[in-house]
Amino acid sequence: MAGIASVLALVLWAATEAEALHCYACVPNQQIAGVQIPAAIANKTSGFPHCSALSLAEPALRFEMTCPAGLDRSCIKIRDDSGNEMRSCFSIAVSRCTKTSKKGQVLCTCKSDLCNAAGQTAPATAGLTLTLALVLTSAGFGRHTSAA
Repeated sequence: MAGIASVLALVLWAATEAEALHCYACVPNQQIAGVQIPAAIANKTSGFPHCSALSLAEPALRFEMTCPAGLDRSCIKIRDDSGNEMRSCFSIAVSRCTKTSKKGQVLCTCKSDLCNAAGQTAPATAGLTLTLALVLTSAGFGRHTSAA
């Protein structure tokens, strides 16, 4: 009987893992101006390499993240004018790119496995305020500082 329970637990675990969203994750080389990374994202990505080491032609497994509960609705990529960027899992289920006019950041979200590897797409301006309000500077979110 214990053998059947073990097999059932393994099947359930495998099914859960197979359904989990996978995103590329990496940390910025320096703080992205005007962006405070939410603590939940900063905590989950702190051990990942800098995005400058990510080769989109041959992305390494060390950049792949299985999205945890709460951050499993989409993948995110934030990039500033100087090419500094971060990638991670995200909590909002939406696929779009938005650009801020003040700081020049482009924020893209997408909802399929490893979709945040693609190059920058043309940003849409609709919904900019709502999307950026969720990610950019807000009280209650911690600041991410990465170890070089």
